[in-house]
Formats: sequence, structure tokens, C-alpha cells
Amino acid sequence: FLYVPSHLRLNFINSASRSIISVLKNPKSSNVEKMAASEQGMNMLSKQLALSPEATEAVAEISDACMGAMKEVLNDTKPPHIKNLLKMLTANQSHYCYAHGILATYIANHIVEKIDWGGKEHKEKISYVMFFHDIFLVPLFMKYPQYIGEEKLLMGEEVTKEEKDLVLNHAQKASQLISEFKNAPMGADTICAQHHGASRGVGIEFNPRDDISPLSKVILVSEAFTELMYEYYTENKMDQFNLKDALESLKQKFKRLSYHRIIDVIEGISL
Repeated sequence: FLYVPSHLRLNFINSASRSIISVLKNPKSSNVEKMAASEQGMNMLSKQLALSPEATEAVAEISDACMGAMKEVLNDTKPPHIKNLLKMLTANQSHYCYAHGILATYIANHIVEKIDWGGKEHKEKISYVMFFHDIFLVPLFMKYPQYIGEEKLLMGEEVTKEEKDLVLNHAQKASQLISEFKNAPMGADTICAQHHGASRGVGIEFNPRDDISPLSKVILVSEAFTELMYEYYTENKMDQFNLKDALESLKQKFKRLSYHRIIDVIEGISL
């Protein structure tokens, strides 16, 4: 814990932000250093947004730097295997909220590349949404590291009613934040609001319907797949992970045909 006098806190935050951004924009920074810095950036933003959930210029600057670094790391992971990303993230001891966001982005980008209606602009929207979609939950996942995914947070006995209300409303809050950014891709706020299957961003649909954005469906499937993989990896059971069984499990979770078409695209992903 570090005590900073109230009259110096803005100076301290600005200094810390500049330090993080300098690492993210330094061409000599390694992927591990970029991952660590972007995680610190996300942590800083989540705390700042908890106090004042506004899209200020400072929030935009560090968000853009973090997203840029994440894209570079995803593009530079050679060979582009999920296991390589998992190793990098766990070596850095990244918390779940950050790590699963990186992995789900990778999986969502794979889906968009392979599905017949996908395109570059969709990947841009996915990356933008995935950085912000759970940012209001970062403190909760750090407080309760034993839980993987929002559904388990909602069922946690020690999670307070106020915290569960935040889980139910986090998509709407993140969507509102994105809507305040001038450079946000068109429709990113709607995709973010619907990333748990609820059309208005409130609640979590356990059997998501068809009346949401196709990219929201991609995010839903990508996150569910990430949660399956993450549980296996953190329990040192990755050698037991079976892709075919995992995809069948997803089809049991998402019963509608439009989701099955998205799930089928994951079959060719490099583990």
C-alpha cells in the first residue's frame, strides 16, 4: 500500500500513466513487458472508473496504448497458439479478468477471420469491446480470484448484494463508457451492452436469444470457450483438454443454431 497526499494524487496518477504508456510505446519492450504494462493500465483504469466512470482524455490515452499493445502481442505470438498466450499470461501472474480478455480476443479474432461474414472492421470492434467489456469487474475478480466467470461470481456466497448488482449491470456501464469515446468503432457500445446476451445490457442470459448483434454472439462463445480452457490450464489438466468435447459442451450451453455455426468455426483453431 502506498499513501499519496490528496493534493498530489492527480500528479501521481499522471506520472504512473506516463510511465505505463512509455513502456507500451517503446519498440524495445518485450511482449511480456507490454502484457504486464497493459495489465497495470487496466487495473489503474478500473479503479479510476469506479470513482468517476467518465471517458476523459486521460482514460482514452491509456486505453488506446493498452489496446495497441494487446494487438501487437496477439499478432506477434509465433506460432499463434493459445498455449503460448496462456504461458505468457501465467508467467506474468495476470489476474483472470485481464488474462481471459486477451484469450477471448484471440479466439474471437479467429472466428471473425474464418466465418463467411467476417472482416477487418469486425476484428477492430472485437478488440475495442473486449478491452472495456469487463473493466468494471476488475476489482471483483481481483478480490475473489477463486471465481472464473460472472456466473460463478453471482453464485458466490461471500459476494455482497451490491457486488452482484454490479455484475448484472457491468455490461451496461461499459457500454455507456464506450459511447462517450469519440474514436470508438460504430456500434461497439451496442455489442458491449449485449455481450452477455441481454439486449439492453442488464442481466446475464443463460440461454441467449437470437435478437442480439452477431458480434455479441461471437464474444459470448469466445468467452465461454476461454473459461473452459482457463479452468483446465489453471488446474494443470491441459493435457486432458479435448477440443471436440469442449465444442460439444458449448453447443449444450448455447442451444440455438446461430450459435452452433459460430462454435463450429472454432474447430480449426491452433491450441
